[in-house]
Parts: sequence; structure tokens; C-alpha cells
Amino acid sequence: GRMGERVVPDLFAALEDTDAETRHLSGATLGLMGAAARAAVPALIEHSKSKTDRWWAAEAVLRIDPKAAAAAGITEGN
Repeated sequence: GRMGERVVPDLFAALEDTDAETRHLSGATLGLMGAAARAAVPALIEHSKSKTDRWWAAEAVLRIDPKAAAAAGITEGN
């Protein structure tokens, strides 16, 4: 809903935090928001290439935009 859309920019910004747990929590939250967080997909795809962020970022992309995930080579269990 609207509340979700308002927090997307803050969660998006938190993806760049130096603390891994902060990145993880913001990415996981974005993933739970689904289509409302679609603007974060490019950044999440980039994070899915990182050893430390890969699992949560890939899961978030799969939840938000499965087609974008497939195009980026992200699959379940990736």
C-alpha cells in the first residue's frame, strides 16, 4: 500500500549501508513488499553478485520481479 511506497526510498538507501546486517534487513524488507519495491530491483541485482549479499538480494529480486530475476540469471536457490 501507500505506507510501503513511502518507505522504499529509505530502504533503497539502506542497501548501500556499510553494515551487512542493515543491507540484509533492508533488502529482505523490500522483497516482502513485492511490486511496490520494483524501483530497487537494479540495485538488488547488483547486490546479488556480491558474496556477502548474494542470498538475500537474489531472494528479494525473485519476490519483487520474477521476470527481472530470470533475465539476470537469478533462480531459486541461487
